Amino acid sequence: MPNTMEWNDVKTSIEKEISEIGVERGEFVVSAMTKAVANAMNYFLEHSHEQDLPALDIGTGTAYHTALLLSKKYPRVISVDINPQAITYAKDRINRFLPDIKQFEIGDFQSFVTQSEGLEQAVNFYNYDLNKVAQNKDFKYALASFNPPILYPFHKVTYEKPATNGVYFENEDIKDERNDLLYQLYDTIAKNNLKKGSHILCIWANLNRHLVEKEPFKSNDPEYVHPSVILENWFDFEFENEPEPFEDFYCHKTVLGAGFFNQSETGKLYSANIRHGIENDYYSKLLIPSEDESLAGTYFNFGVLHLEKTSDNENKFKIINGSSKG
Repeated sequence: MPNTMEWNDVKTSIEKEISEIGVERGEFVVSAMTKAVANAMNYFLEHSHEQDLPALDIGTGTAYHTALLLSKKYPRVISVDINPQAITYAKDRINRFLPDIKQFEIGDFQSFVTQSEGLEQAVNFYNYDLNKVAQNKDFKYALASFNPPILYPFHKVTYEKPATNGVYFENEDIKDERNDLLYQLYDTIAKNNLKKGSHILCIWANLNRHLVEKEPFKSNDPEYVHPSVILENWFDFEFENEPEPFEDFYCHKTVLGAGFFNQSETGKLYSANIRHGIENDYYSKLLIPSEDESLAGTYFNFGVLHLEKTSDNENKFKIINGSSKG
């Protein structure tokens, strides 16, 4: 087994480095979202009996979740991000904190598995977006994890820094759920790339109307529902157990634009986009706007939708309620 550091040591070091160096160069802060996903990953590591396949970290960003999996001795991790600079930072960070783990950069994930045979642990970094990853319908993962961008670029966005790239995603028609990245995740990875016993977990925010309203954009008095109902409506997914109550699922809170409003240009961008979304009723009424003129401090609630696939041939799942609470 590679002489990897334990997660508690890696966690402390990475969080310190991100706060002192990463944010300055345009990486994310270690947010409530990051930690909630980490809690769900820990549940997977402790309870899953299907860990013979690679874990997929979509939108690796700071490599926080990849580092967690590797430092907890997960054998194969595939770590992708839409921003090439994020991949550069992630590779460097893993190299410094977990130097004994062999790194690859191979676009064909099956080739990565083949070339890393004989190694007890390995990680594959690649500059892919979700659509590119989803093109391989035959490759299987034991875990797929996604902390997706949450804001639509109503105003011009320059995707230079990893965090800006990871906050915004392009959507030609905000009212068409097929453009939503979560729709695309469950329409592809969840359907094609999981086997019975595989887990998929994803941040699910009550910010966007597609993700909380049973009939978004059709009522001034919306009915708010658990994400499982959304997936039933979208794809006829079946669930073998009952979800937790809506309020219990949305148990986490995060400030929109935390860490960015003190950067003048990025702060203006955040303010303009949030204001436009509110004024045009694009966001859920569950969004809590700040009274600050810049809208700094605007917040919303979120949960981590954590599912276990319960069939190899059908879209049937078990809901892992509460795993993100730790």
